[in-house]
Amino acid sequence: MHDTSEPAATTLRTLLTALVRAALMSDEDGRSSVEEAKSLHRRLPSDPASLAGVALDGLWRQAVHDAEGPDARDRERRVSTSLPSDCPLGLAQIVAADFDAATAAATIRSTAATG
Repeated sequence: MHDTSEPAATTLRTLLTALVRAALMSDEDGRSSVEEAKSLHRRLPSDPASLAGVALDGLWRQAVHDAEGPDARDRERRVSTSLPSDCPLGLAQIVAADFDAATAAATIRSTAATG
């Protein structure tokens, strides 16, 4: 169900940030981020058309920046990555009822060039 108290774009950005963290962090931190992403997904509208004006790739770039912020850089378990500039997930995939946060994080992980 959609929570109207928070704009959907903000929820989507926060969801993407959680997915990036889930993809790049160690087991415990990654699992925590997957759970956060699941919770955020429940607050998104289920119709991709309701997010038609959202610039997904722009939100993605902001989410990557957020996920790699100072608190993440301070963690020793962080990996060095280069994520794509465009979101590797489609909007319809993200808002789908059968969305799987762990699978989405694995998709993101597979697009990262690690060094």
